Amino acid sequence: MATSETRRRLFVRSEPEHPLTPRKVAALRVVAELGLATVPQVCGFLASSERAVRAHLLDLYHMGLADRIGVPRAALAGEGATDASLLFGRAPVIYALTRPGARLLDVPYRPMPYGPRNSLFVAHEVFVRDGRVFLEVIARRHGHAVALWRTGVEVGPARPDAAFVYEMAGARIVGLLEADRGTENSKRWIDKHARYVRAFGGTALRDALGHSRARVVVVAPDARRRDAIAGILAGRGLEDRFWIAERSALGRADLAEAAWRVPGRAELQPLVPGRFLQGTDADQEEPGRCEEGD
Repeated sequence: MATSETRRRLFVRSEPEHPLTPRKVAALRVVAELGLATVPQVCGFLASSERAVRAHLLDLYHMGLADRIGVPRAALAGEGATDASLLFGRAPVIYALTRPGARLLDVPYRPMPYGPRNSLFVAHEVFVRDGRVFLEVIARRHGHAVALWRTGVEVGPARPDAAFVYEMAGARIVGLLEADRGTENSKRWIDKHARYVRAFGGTALRDALGHSRARVVVVAPDARRRDAIAGILAGRGLEDRFWIAERSALGRADLAEAAWRVPGRAELQPLVPGRFLQGTDADQEEPGRCEEGD
């Protein structure tokens, strides 16, 4: 088990072991793009090994170009986790850009509130960025593009955690991401659903994103929570706009996997039918299964 002195040294800067290289700068740009990032998330962006990325980020920390954020291990665990090991050790280290790092990249410095006192906020933000990495990894694999990723967006009365546009050959998915950590009760989800129904019924979506159709992509901590949300939303209207998966599906990075629960449907669905990934014209698909280009 790591001693308190070992843990303390994780957050004390010293001399970097290696000089600044283009690969390290690339890792720093990923951290800047995400706002805060874990080692696996940077690996996903760069298609590099975890060992290499970990070494790059550690050097960037010692150079003062990136910060290391410490939060309790339990903060990043799923809601209701009771494993005794959560009481000991530390969570995966999270990285953020420093002011000198922003100057090096010539990007605005936007400090985020983070640290042990607001670890639940940090955990949620990491969860949201898992969705971004999921899309980026798939886009690279299939030659697609994440044409838009935006946090802090307002779609009329709805407040998704992020909005994205994922472009394929002849088709696109316009998505509104909800990262659910299992902390919201059924009343909260009923209210959230009503807000999306109002947003979809007017011009709010086009005003916010320039598109007329979107789906709400919900990621839950586990299959039980996924099915519970689907049960809450079933029969409330616009069920085909809500696509719900457990968080582990993001790690498999496959749009065509039948891992998504649509309220009211018995079988799990792929987010995108497999032939879309091969470049099939969207006009040949079932309505509602994939959005056509506007």
